[in-house]
Amino acid sequence: EMMAQLGYHEPLNPETRRRDDDTWQHGWKAFFKGVRLSPRIWAGPPWEAPPSDLEHVFIDPGMAFGTGTHPTTAGATKMLDSLLGEAPRHILDVGCGSGILSIAAAKLGHRATGCEIDPVAARNALENVARNKVTSRVDVVVGSAEDIPGQFDLVVANIIAPVLIELSDAIRARASKQLILSGLLVTQEQKVLEAYPGFRLVTRQLYDPWLVLSLEAES
Repeated sequence: EMMAQLGYHEPLNPETRRRDDDTWQHGWKAFFKGVRLSPRIWAGPPWEAPPSDLEHVFIDPGMAFGTGTHPTTAGATKMLDSLLGEAPRHILDVGCGSGILSIAAAKLGHRATGCEIDPVAARNALENVARNKVTSRVDVVVGSAEDIPGQFDLVVANIIAPVLIELSDAIRARASKQLILSGLLVTQEQKVLEAYPGFRLVTRQLYDPWLVLSLEAES
């Protein structure tokens, strides 16, 4: 009947074939190369040898939850690197994806809690945390910023602008000192900043057309 409605009146004998071909899942590996994300951090695949003078973050991104090659991730890593000094800090990584930023913070001697609403991405992040031997420094929680108790003196959120705005109350409530906002376009900057009253803009880094912002709580 349905086929008749679509204009097919001859009897159809459809055939189905199944191919056990997962090469498409691995094709991206040929294009995934290690990259220096910031002065102290290199990220790349576990099958590539990292530079000896940099802290390394091995990422096997599974179904592509972030390899570090996107300007927003690289920009957020640079900003994170510049803000993390010697004194140990505990950061909150909102929308942690493959876990790059949380692992980078751990490699620099800090603690991190990553939250991720996609359970498959969260599992991938946990695998990357284990791969980098930083399980004692990084927690991964399935959920949103609203699900994380307490405050953090540095919160990093590398997500798209509408979500930065939607979650702004929860993110602000969890940031006692500093914020890194990434994933927004230049054209979205004003609307994003308006969603973060009580915080002033300190630094903006342009990765045209993307922006990474560093904010500080107004005392």
